[in-house]
Amino acid sequence: MNPSLTAGRAVPLFTALLVSMALAAGPRSALVEATFIEGAEIVNGSSSLGDFPAALREVATRAGGTCVKSEYVVWDSVDQLEDNFKQVLGSLGYSYTLLGHDEEGGHYAFFRLNKGNAALAGIWADAEGTTLLGWCSLKLTSASAPAALTPTAPNKVTAPPTASVPPPRTQAAPAPATPPPTVKPPTPKRGFISGLVLDPQGRPLAGAEISIVGTTFTQGQRTSFTVQTKADGTYSVRVPDGRYHATATIVRELAGVSFRLPLHPESGSLNTEVDSSEGGNLNFVVAAST
Repeated sequence: MNPSLTAGRAVPLFTALLVSMALAAGPRSALVEATFIEGAEIVNGSSSLGDFPAALREVATRAGGTCVKSEYVVWDSVDQLEDNFKQVLGSLGYSYTLLGHDEEGGHYAFFRLNKGNAALAGIWADAEGTTLLGWCSLKLTSASAPAALTPTAPNKVTAPPTASVPPPRTQAAPAPATPPPTVKPPTPKRGFISGLVLDPQGRPLAGAEISIVGTTFTQGQRTSFTVQTKADGTYSVRVPDGRYHATATIVRELAGVSFRLPLHPESGSLNTEVDSSEGGNLNFVVAAST
C-alpha cells in the first residue's frame, strides 16, 4: 500500500487530458503551459479532497522536495488517458519518473516530472470510473535522485501482505465495440420541459440532476425546478407557461468521495431556451475526451 492517499480511499476524479494552448477548451493549468479539456473541473481547496493533499505532500517528500503550489483536477475516467497525459507532458519537455504505484481498489500512480531546473510531483488516481490528478510544483531539498515509494500502512487501511511493488498493468486487447442503443428524446408535450441525457458512448445516463430556471408569461416571475433523469436517461417536469433554460450535473464517486460534474448541452449553449407552452426538450451529454 502506498502513501496516505489510500487513507479511507478519499481520492476523487481527473480525466483532464492536457492539450496545447491553441486547442484549449477547458480551464488553464497553473503548473504547466497547457490547459485541460473542456469539462475538466479544478477542485483546489475542496473539502471533499480529504486526505489527498497530505498524500501529495508525502509523494513530494519522496520526490526530493516540498510542495510549493498544488493543483487538483477531476473528471470521468477515459481509456488510455494516463498514457496520453504522459505523451503530452513529454511534448512539453517534461521527463516522467514513476515513483511507485498501487493497484488495490483501483490504479494509483505516484510520479515526478522534471524539466531543466523545474520539478513537479503528482498522484494519478483512477477508480470506479473516476480519476483525479493531484500534482504540485516542487522546491527541491536534495540534489539526489528521488526515492522510490515503498508501501506504508496509511490510516485506517490495512497494509497488504507483501511489500513488493505490483507488476505493471498489461494492456488487454480491446473488446469489439458494442453499438450504443438507439435512444430518442421524449416527445415534447405542452406544459412540460423534458429531455434526454447520454454518456460519452451514447447510452442513457440515469441519476443526472437537471436544474430548470425560467420566467413565467403571466406574472413574469422567476421560477425554478429540479428533476433527476430516470433509468432511460429521460426527464420531464410540468412547469407554468414560460421560457426556460437548464443546466445539468452528475455526481461521481471514488471510494465514497463525491464530486459534482457539469454536463454539456446538446445545443452547445447553456443559454438555449424553450417555450413550455409549446413544450420543449433540453438535452445534455457527458463530454468525451477527443
